[in-house]
Amino acid sequence: MDRDPQWGREKFFRGRKVDEIMSYRIAKSGKPYTIAEDLIAPAAQDIAAIMFGEKEMQQISQIPLSDTTVNRRIFEMAENVENEIIMRIRKSKFFSLQLDESTDCQNAAQLICFAKYGYKNEVVDDFLFCKELQRTTGEEIFKSVNSYITGNNISWENCVGVCSDGARAMVGKHSGLLARIKEVSPNVTWVHCMIHREALVSKNMPPNLMSVLDTEVKIINFIKARPLNSRIFAHIYKEMGSEHQHLFLHTEVRWLLRGRVLTRLFELKEEVFVFLNDNDKDKKFTNFLTDEEWLCRLAYLSDIFLKLNELNLSLQGEQLNILVANDKIKAFTKKIDLWCSYCKENNFAAFPTLECFVIENKFKVIQSIVKDITSSLDRFKMSI
Repeated sequence: MDRDPQWGREKFFRGRKVDEIMSYRIAKSGKPYTIAEDLIAPAAQDIAAIMFGEKEMQQISQIPLSDTTVNRRIFEMAENVENEIIMRIRKSKFFSLQLDESTDCQNAAQLICFAKYGYKNEVVDDFLFCKELQRTTGEEIFKSVNSYITGNNISWENCVGVCSDGARAMVGKHSGLLARIKEVSPNVTWVHCMIHREALVSKNMPPNLMSVLDTEVKIINFIKARPLNSRIFAHIYKEMGSEHQHLFLHTEVRWLLRGRVLTRLFELKEEVFVFLNDNDKDKKFTNFLTDEEWLCRLAYLSDIFLKLNELNLSLQGEQLNILVANDKIKAFTKKIDLWCSYCKENNFAAFPTLECFVIENKFKVIQSIVKDITSSLDRFKMSI
């Protein structure tokens, strides 16, 4: 069901069954299949009975809106969309693939693939497929991709680019996915995903800042990973009239939230201190929240990761190409040079959380902290 945004409502509805339109609405909203039978149909019958009468209500009750019907309709629409995308790729003179392998919440390895191709004098990108993998080796990934490409009569010769992370299974010289693709499409070009490169930046920091990051994770997970601690902490921030109502749980998969995680911890540091003062028997975490140097480094990390998150989000979206993304990366590296020069002069205007902390507490930033900040900025610049 390929719907042009310029179509009017009347043209879209013309010749379609009611259950098909309802299924389309349910799929678009992401609601469960049962909502039609449990909510939409009874509500529509009530409206018809009140506004028109029993006869119209009986007509609405005859519309098939069971969960199996909605499921079948949505499956048919999804199949139609997939066939349309495959047909467009076949007709296109070129296409490229973006691949990523990740583990879902059930510890199953999922391979996700997006395709970018030419259509009506434009470059379009669409979701192509998602497949579960038994093993995450380069050979297994290639078999999965190749079976889909060849099974749908798409020519590998038209594949001009592949984008992925730098994992060995993806870019291994002998048995990686890229090596296998080059065997069937010698002219293909590989591009390291820029967003994934940004994720690697956090793994290259000075030891003092890395220690702060590790401790921050332990503090947050000490509260959020235990239901009892979460309930006690919720009572504390309500009693203290906090602006925010909870911490964000830190996980590696949700690394784009890292800036918000750090900022939220810094903003709730007083509430966290009150909680830990009663629950941290060994005082292994409480002492950090009274250490101005540790808090100073935490404030800097919250600022720099927020900036990295903004950069990462700007590298996403439709119609974004490598030229625009490269310009954004270069602009960010030039900002890093400017921030470094400011920090060496004890000017932290580029980092608002850090600057506010320093001014409010009349804290003089010692040279070791300045050195950690400038060193981390230099490493970020080299890693991006």
